[in-house]
Amino acid sequence: MHPKPTVVTWFYVYNAFMILMAIATVLLGVFFFGNPPEAMLAELTEEDKMVFQIYGVLFPVCGAPMAIAHLIAFFIKPRPGSWVYNLILICLGLTGCPTIAASVPLLIFWLKPETKRYYGKEVPEDNLQPPVPGGSPPAL
Repeated sequence: MHPKPTVVTWFYVYNAFMILMAIATVLLGVFFFGNPPEAMLAELTEEDKMVFQIYGVLFPVCGAPMAIAHLIAFFIKPRPGSWVYNLILICLGLTGCPTIAASVPLLIFWLKPETKRYYGKEVPEDNLQPPVPGGSPPAL
């Protein structure tokens, strides 16, 4: 087994943050649907109240599967398929403003050969050699 790259630890930190965000989204949806503040309701039209109810349904429907998807990543073993699954979770973070700053560096390090090797993916041998400045190496 190859040593665990640091990016894997950071991925778990990212995952925990994403789970907290997804749970917050679910709770916000329940709040919108269940009991918006009375002072706010007095100023809202019927259409505005309907929008809050739609958000109240939409937020939990989107947030709960996201929380579950990120939670699953804590329990899967390092295998080639789990590397791809985790890559998809990182790419989902690229779609949100609060998470893109963490997702981009995470993605860069996730694609490195060390991480692929840790997850059991085959890495071409030419990736193990450092690049030669100025082009290809001279023929022997």
